[in-house]
Amino acid sequence: DLGKEGAVLVTGFSQLPRVFVEGGPSDQDSSYLASLEYRFPITDNIELAPGAYAVFNPNGNAGNDSIWVGMLRTKLKF
Repeated sequence: DLGKEGAVLVTGFSQLPRVFVEGGPSDQDSSYLASLEYRFPITDNIELAPGAYAVFNPNGNAGNDSIWVGMLRTKLKF
């Protein structure tokens, strides 16, 4: 109940799968995913969930720029 009854803040952080190939190309660095989402009920049947996530070291390469994505989800209950 963050800010309103039924509202939830969701966070996550994980390491993405990494490729290891003996004698061949492999990922140089680890990739990470971080996410943040706020689930906010509008009515008993409608919930909005704005959020964002970021991928750090995409494609297993620290030289790549991080990827940032914003999102807005709507959940409808029937």
